[in-house]
Amino acid sequence: MPQPVGQAEPPKDHGGGEAKALARFLTVLTEGVTLRELQDRYRSGDYKSSKSVWGQYRSGEKLIPLALLLRVVRDRFPRDATAREAMSAKARTLHTAAAAAAAAAPRPDAAARKQGRKDLAEVADLIETLERLIAQLVDGLGTSGATPADGGAPPGHGPAEEAPGPDRLLSAAYGELGLLQRHQAEARRALTEPLAPPGHAHDRPGSAADPALPVPRDPSAEVLARLHTELDVRRASVALLTDALPSAEGREGVGHRIVRGVILERTDRPPAGDAAAAPRPGPARVRNLALALGVALALLAAGAYLARDPHPGPRPAALPPNDSAPTGLFAVSTDHQHVRAWSGTGTTWTDIGPSARDLLAGPAGLFLTDPATGDLYRYDGVPGHWSKIGTPGRQFAVGGDHLYAIKEDGTAVLRWDSGTAWTVIGSAAVRLYAGGAGLFAVDPATGGVNRYNGTGTTPADWTPVGGPGADYAVDNDHLYALAPDRGEIRQWSGTPGRWQRIGGPATGLHAGGAGLFAVDTATGRILKYDGTPMAWTPIGDAGADLAVGDHTVYRLSADHSAVSRWDGPGTGWTPIGTPAAAITATR
Repeated sequence: MPQPVGQAEPPKDHGGGEAKALARFLTVLTEGVTLRELQDRYRSGDYKSSKSVWGQYRSGEKLIPLALLLRVVRDRFPRDATAREAMSAKARTLHTAAAAAAAAAPRPDAAARKQGRKDLAEVADLIETLERLIAQLVDGLGTSGATPADGGAPPGHGPAEEAPGPDRLLSAAYGELGLLQRHQAEARRALTEPLAPPGHAHDRPGSAADPALPVPRDPSAEVLARLHTELDVRRASVALLTDALPSAEGREGVGHRIVRGVILERTDRPPAGDAAAAPRPGPARVRNLALALGVALALLAAGAYLARDPHPGPRPAALPPNDSAPTGLFAVSTDHQHVRAWSGTGTTWTDIGPSARDLLAGPAGLFLTDPATGDLYRYDGVPGHWSKIGTPGRQFAVGGDHLYAIKEDGTAVLRWDSGTAWTVIGSAAVRLYAGGAGLFAVDPATGGVNRYNGTGTTPADWTPVGGPGADYAVDNDHLYALAPDRGEIRQWSGTPGRWQRIGGPATGLHAGGAGLFAVDTATGRILKYDGTPMAWTPIGDAGADLAVGDHTVYRLSADHSAVSRWDGPGTGWTPIGTPAAAITATR
């Protein structure tokens, strides 16, 4: 997995190397299949696992039942008997080893769980306080309550002493809320999913001969202990954010402040009925507000440091523009043995690379993952010449001049620097979405989407901007989301938590320099967003894949037999040849 050279340590794993190996095997088997699709595909029979359980199977938190794993193998290799038998044997070996390791793992500590329940209750109180604080700030955006009546700064005081604005406080509050929600979700899982006795069948009725064992963990040593350590930092940070509200009325709306678990009545409020007569904050108060915000942000970073990857490496400068980065349309052959580049005219394609599982492209370059090892390679600009730049990752994404990755165990987001050097820039993530509008990650704890602020290496450098969604897409200017039930398309306004409905039901989203495209649920047609909410234009039937370049769109036919280019406007498409397993485009 990509990581800073010479600084990596073995990734933590909930159930040991055996569970990790099984989870990696399952992830490769189900590559390209969403959790919802897995849930629907295997709805019949004894195993009716939800999306969240499939996520646990893939992450290694829970062991998939052997019979279900063998069904996945059969579906993956329906016609290749030799491959099916070999993979089935490997599945049995990995499952046996993981189940044995799970049965021998240590039990959770009861005392730690008791303390964890107390800590979890306090986290809920802190989250409630933050939600009230955020509501106050959202309501106050656009007002000028902290600005002197004459519109200028007090005599003798420059911009450095201006009170922090609601937008800056709101960003800090959302960052703190995201951290608390992440700790809350982790602790709840540890407390509400007690370790089953060895051999207990969790996910299926009938015989225990094929148990769906949850991977045993010791939350008293990891999750709950980390939460207990974090509480002092989180408590102080919430208190300071509350202190930094720009008005006494706002602080009154948030309520009490919390310091080391004790509820203290505020002593700096004016008497009831005198709020309107309260004096405007003086220079000392302004300095204190700015200091409080600064300390709160520092505490966010310090607290996040405890849970971050211990080897972030040095913060790199932005990569210089890659003038040699290939541009155009690229495809992986149907047998995954070749990477091909379209000539730009007619139906002529050139083999430029070896076998590939996945292919992605952008201003940062053209990249492939090796189907055998999962290693990541970058195209050197000469057919047949590729350089290895990283080891396996859970996912890779190109945005602007940068390449990003999720570590193979899902615990961190990384940015490629150069060569084989990577820098950790964030904590756990489920999925990355990148484009001209920025880098966004789906939080495994909340299901919501967070935006990377562009610098820094801790969770405090990410801002929660929205709740869960079924899919996301990023173009040059905006982030888009598909509602969890896929019933509507939304566009992020740029302010955390504020979204606008722009479209109806869709099965998926695709975006790039050429715009935003969706596949209509009712008709199966590709729709192009016209830039006005609810205004969409059909441009043709959907296929197996869609690649959005800087200026046009390419479609892979449903049977993978050919690629075509949208002529636009209208519904005309020009065939440009070559069967393909997947396509990607940069122009």
